Amino acid sequence: MGSLFPSNELCEECYEEIIEEFNEDQFWFNLGINLGKLDFMKTMTKEEEKEAEKKNWLPERVHSFYDKYEKEFEKHGTDRLFIKEL
Repeated sequence: MGSLFPSNELCEECYEEIIEEFNEDQFWFNLGINLGKLDFMKTMTKEEEKEAEKKNWLPERVHSFYDKYEKEFEKHGTDRLFIKEL
Protein backbone atom coordinates (compact mmCIF):
# COMPACT_ATOMS: atom_id res chain seq x y z
CA MET A 1 0.00 0.00 0.00
CA GLY A 2 1.46 3.39 -1.00
CA SER A 3 1.66 6.61 0.96
CA LEU A 4 0.60 10.08 -0.08
CA PHE A 5 2.85 13.05 0.54
CA PRO A 6 2.20 16.70 -0.25
CA SER A 7 4.33 18.29 -2.94
CA ASN A 8 7.16 20.63 -1.95
CA GLU A 9 5.15 23.52 -3.37
CA LEU A 10 2.15 22.69 -1.19
CA CYS A 11 4.38 22.26 1.87
CA GLU A 12 6.01 25.66 1.31
CA GLU A 13 2.62 27.31 0.85
CA CYS A 14 1.25 25.76 4.05
CA TYR A 15 4.43 26.59 5.93
CA GLU A 16 4.20 30.26 4.96
CA GLU A 17 0.55 30.44 6.06
CA ILE A 18 1.32 28.77 9.38
CA ILE A 19 4.27 31.09 10.06
CA GLU A 20 2.23 34.16 9.10
CA GLU A 21 -0.60 33.14 11.44
CA PHE A 22 1.88 32.42 14.22
CA ASN A 23 3.56 35.81 13.77
CA GLU A 24 0.21 37.59 13.87
CA ASP A 25 -0.80 35.73 17.04
CA GLN A 26 2.54 36.62 18.62
CA PHE A 27 2.08 40.28 17.70
CA TRP A 28 -1.27 40.51 19.52
CA PHE A 29 -0.05 38.45 22.47
CA ASN A 30 3.13 40.48 22.95
CA LEU A 31 1.33 43.81 22.51
CA GLY A 32 -1.21 42.90 25.19
CA ILE A 33 1.46 41.63 27.58
CA ASN A 34 3.69 44.68 27.16
CA LEU A 35 0.87 47.21 27.51
CA GLY A 36 -0.56 45.27 30.44
CA LYS A 37 2.81 45.34 32.20
CA LEU A 38 3.09 49.09 31.67
CA ASP A 39 -0.36 49.69 33.14
CA PHE A 40 0.35 47.36 36.04
CA MET A 41 3.65 49.07 36.85
CA LYS A 42 1.82 52.40 37.17
CA THR A 43 -0.43 50.94 39.88
CA MET A 44 1.95 48.53 41.60
CA THR A 45 1.95 48.72 45.39
CA LYS A 46 5.09 48.61 47.54
CA GLU A 47 4.15 45.07 48.64
CA GLU A 48 3.79 43.95 45.02
CA GLU A 49 7.11 45.58 44.21
CA LYS A 50 8.81 43.60 46.97
CA GLU A 51 7.10 40.39 45.84
CA ALA A 52 8.17 40.97 42.22
CA GLU A 53 11.77 41.60 43.26
CA LYS A 54 11.86 38.54 45.52
CA LYS A 55 10.27 36.13 43.02
CA ASN A 56 11.48 37.85 39.86
CA TRP A 57 7.89 37.55 38.71
CA LEU A 58 4.94 39.94 38.61
CA PRO A 59 2.04 39.34 41.04
CA GLU A 60 -1.15 37.66 39.83
CA ARG A 61 -2.97 41.00 39.59
CA VAL A 62 -1.07 41.72 36.37
CA HIS A 63 -3.32 39.20 34.59
CA SER A 64 -6.30 41.54 34.91
CA PHE A 65 -4.36 44.04 32.79
CA TYR A 66 -3.43 41.37 30.23
CA ASP A 67 -7.10 40.33 30.03
CA LYS A 68 -8.21 43.92 29.52
CA TYR A 69 -6.01 44.30 26.45
CA GLU A 70 -6.89 40.86 25.09
CA LYS A 71 -10.59 41.78 25.16
CA GLU A 72 -9.90 45.22 23.71
CA PHE A 73 -7.90 43.83 20.78
CA GLU A 74 -10.45 41.09 20.08
CA LYS A 75 -13.20 43.67 19.85
CA HIS A 76 -11.43 46.71 18.34
CA GLY A 77 -7.99 45.65 17.13
CA THR A 78 -5.71 48.68 17.30
CA ASP A 79 -8.46 51.15 16.31
CA ARG A 80 -8.62 52.72 19.78
CA LEU A 81 -4.90 52.83 20.54
CA PHE A 82 -3.11 56.14 20.44
CA ILE A 83 0.31 57.49 21.26
CA LYS A 84 0.38 60.13 23.96
CA GLU A 85 3.27 62.54 24.09
CA LEU A 86 4.56 63.17 27.58
